[in-house]
Amino acid sequence: MSRSGKTDRAEDVLEQATEAAPELPQTWFSLFSHQVANGRRKMAERTLEKAAGTLGNPDRHLLAAQGNEMLGRLDDAEREYREAVKANPDDLSPARGLASFLIRRGRLNPAREELRRIIDAKADDAAAKGTKFWARRTLAQLTADGGSYRALEQALAIVDQNVGSDGKLGPEDVLVQVALLAGRPE
Repeated sequence: MSRSGKTDRAEDVLEQATEAAPELPQTWFSLFSHQVANGRRKMAERTLEKAAGTLGNPDRHLLAAQGNEMLGRLDDAEREYREAVKANPDDLSPARGLASFLIRRGRLNPAREELRRIIDAKADDAAAKGTKFWARRTLAQLTADGGSYRALEQALAIVDQNVGSDGKLGPEDVLVQVALLAGRPE
């Protein structure tokens, strides 16, 4: 609807979605994103405030973090990501959001620390395992950016820790290894 020029109608539908499913952060984020994209910053800020009063932890902090980042309030965004991690330290999804945010900001040392925390976490359910695999791939890429051959060896060793129960690396891990090796002059 928004693409067809019916932005007001699209906003009405998105508001109805937040009323029908106020516990879902996606509905709030969709409404917020629509408002930002259409130059309705004040309304978007009110949407974030309303969502914060409706959602529980860590969703309220994650939504606030993403919203603040979109609005360019980066210090507030980082604080909210950290609050989301603190609110539920056993859930690695907020930690992944924080690590990604730190990387986007170019704050690579704190990002590496967060990636290591994810990798060392005790959680071992399917979602946690997937997040740990992502963290190893990401940490490997950051490590290889050091440029030395030793950094490359360390990066490849990090990715090798993603070996599955079948003794093989998954396709994403193989692609990371190929990318790491392809960028080398040796």
